[in-house]
Amino acid sequence: MSKYTEKSKEYTMNYMKEKLDEIKFRVPKGKKSYYKAAAKNAGLSLSQFVISSMDDRIARERLVPDSKALSSTATPSATVHQTIPVSQ
Repeated sequence: MSKYTEKSKEYTMNYMKEKLDEIKFRVPKGKKSYYKAAAKNAGLSLSQFVISSMDDRIARERLVPDSKALSSTATPSATVHQTIPVSQ
């Protein structure tokens, strides 16, 4: 097993700084676990689930007129559709 070194940490931090944007937001107490459960049921991480949900709504409602609005370095998430049972 390879060791996580300071050099690999530096590489990861540089990659994140150069290639990724960060979005932070807050949700009401209790909603985080609700969203995490939905993401897990969809077979996604919470981040993947949020990105996929946003991309789906943008496409469905045509909120961005040009699909080329995503930069060439951005990779749209794969759309995942799964029925999630809801307790009544």
